[in-house]
Amino acid sequence: MRELELGVPASTDTEWRYTISNLTVPPRHGKFVVFTSERILFRTAQFSDNRILHNDDPSLFVSVNFKNFRMPEYTTVDYIRKFLASGLWINNRQYRFYHHSNSQLRERSCYLRAANSDAELDERIYKYGDFERIKNLTPTPGAKRIGLLFSSASIDYSLPPTRTQDIDDITIGEENFSDGCGLMSKTLAISLSKRKKIVFRGARYVPSVFQIRYLGYKGVLMLHPDLDKASGPNAPLAQFRKSMKKFNATIGPADRPDHTFSVVAYSEPYAFGRLNNDIIVLISSLGITNETLLKKQQEYFDWLLSASKANNLSAAVDLLSSLGEYTMAERAILDGLDSAAVQRSIASLVSRESRLLFGVCDPYGVLREGEVYVRISNGRQPATTLTHCDVMVIRNPCLHPGDVIKLRTVDNPKLSHLVDCVALTAIGDKFTVCWDPDIVPSKLTTSYTYPPGKERVSERISRQDLAAHFAAYTGASVASVARLHDKWARYSPLGTMSPECQELNALHSLAVDGGRIKIPQRLKEPPEGTTPYIIDELAKAAAAFADCYLHGPLEASEMISQILGSEQHAFSEWELVQRCMALARKHRLDFTSFLPQQKYALASALHISPEENARMWNRCIWGLFRSDILREKDLRDRNLDRPLRLQRYFRRAFKAEQHSLNTCSRLLAILSEKLFSSRPQAWPDVR
Repeated sequence: MRELELGVPASTDTEWRYTISNLTVPPRHGKFVVFTSERILFRTAQFSDNRILHNDDPSLFVSVNFKNFRMPEYTTVDYIRKFLASGLWINNRQYRFYHHSNSQLRERSCYLRAANSDAELDERIYKYGDFERIKNLTPTPGAKRIGLLFSSASIDYSLPPTRTQDIDDITIGEENFSDGCGLMSKTLAISLSKRKKIVFRGARYVPSVFQIRYLGYKGVLMLHPDLDKASGPNAPLAQFRKSMKKFNATIGPADRPDHTFSVVAYSEPYAFGRLNNDIIVLISSLGITNETLLKKQQEYFDWLLSASKANNLSAAVDLLSSLGEYTMAERAILDGLDSAAVQRSIASLVSRESRLLFGVCDPYGVLREGEVYVRISNGRQPATTLTHCDVMVIRNPCLHPGDVIKLRTVDNPKLSHLVDCVALTAIGDKFTVCWDPDIVPSKLTTSYTYPPGKERVSERISRQDLAAHFAAYTGASVASVARLHDKWARYSPLGTMSPECQELNALHSLAVDGGRIKIPQRLKEPPEGTTPYIIDELAKAAAAFADCYLHGPLEASEMISQILGSEQHAFSEWELVQRCMALARKHRLDFTSFLPQQKYALASALHISPEENARMWNRCIWGLFRSDILREKDLRDRNLDRPLRLQRYFRRAFKAEQHSLNTCSRLLAILSEKLFSSRPQAWPDVR
């Protein structure tokens, strides 16, 4: 549906009633309302999957977004609060504030649902878990827990609770070494991989780690082959730690039991680690010199230049894909390397001796203090286990030098099934793991003890309190603290080791958890730094690199040839051909001129039906795999259910045409000259 303008937001607005004629919402779609400073817009589109929508009618929902909404002459917070209290009316139906996920909160988006009262919506929420006790907490933790139901995640599996177990965490004293990290069988991992069609370099890839949402659980599940040793109809496929349970889930609505198992993310190969500004500033404070960091950035630039001297676009696609920049890789294909967006993405400090990996626990207790297990995919070679080297392990956000951990890699056969992840004591998140000896700091500092979030108690939390929490959230305090931290790091010779940066780090950790903070006045106006700052030095070098990186455009046909011929890491063949098809459409390339064998390959990769795409196929002869003589099973048993160079010359109606001397003579010529596969041009169809 095209976008409609509903009106212009004004400080005098007291109600939001709109009539939209001929409004139809397709299945699995919903209504979207976007507030900007100048307009209120409406459209329909497909919703992202989540557990709430999976068990409800999406046409009863409205997604409202305030990300680009500002009111200079009126407080934005008051306007949003007034809107959520009043509700939205479309075609005489009221939509009231329902809730949001944690990511939606940061993006200033939430769901409204058709309802006559707040009590009706509360009743729906309480069917999914014991959220009534959250009434006695402040809105922040309450919103986070309810938000798990609204988190965007594909509904990948139905996992009966009888196939799961609750297990204890691995603890020593007050230390928890398995926080948020459960276990899963290989059987379940393979099933999820098939369901999600996870492929790497044309072969099925089974991740070692899945980030999941299930009932009241949140966290990651790591591959644990020991679970496959159990037998019986109720043998556990997954084991969840106590630390993973955020609320006690109920089955869901009585008429629709909810056993949905959702995958948010999973471990991937060739996810190179980025050394972002935070990490660079920290390791600079720990003794890594500006010269070393500039050298490493230049090595990264040389990597790009060595591949781009001959306009090697495929290398840029390979690089961006390996970094997880799939959208940027597609933009590189369609817009070229001289696209400003592509240039901004490429100009970063990336180490090839690093990975961005999920952290998991050591369920066997074989790792000693200071040890870490890292095993990574290595192209077409077997996976590689890092041994006897120091690695730097760090996760974002990171503002304290103590966030940088140095560990020693070891090998252990009990952990050999874990690939493209890192086994250590701090788990559940993604970590940048780097083993470049020039970047791993030789000295470390004491880590900062981050206080756990406190759940303050209040008398009662209503739905309007949760709506007010959404309206008041801006995230500005987190950004303000990070900005001041950067300025103090620029000024002080101690960098992030300075007392001012240490104090701002403590405030930052509270703000990230949703706590209210007040920045002392003495920290709000840092002096200007006088010494060269590493971030500025790297930016200058990146700007110089960008000036010499621009290339002339390639011919579209040459570009497609290079892309399809590249040995890139992250795109599957299906994804790669899709990008090339988009490029062909942009440059008006005609696929009808392709040779038959080229069309067969495309038909197989893109699932193109010859009957529905006759223009592309024209008079092309079908291969044996399209024959109606053999059954599908016959073809599959003989490995013939794929593109072949053999052509189809027979069909069941052939006997009716045996009287045709022309047909028989042509057939005898084919058999005698053995031209089934050697003839360069296909015969016309024998009919």
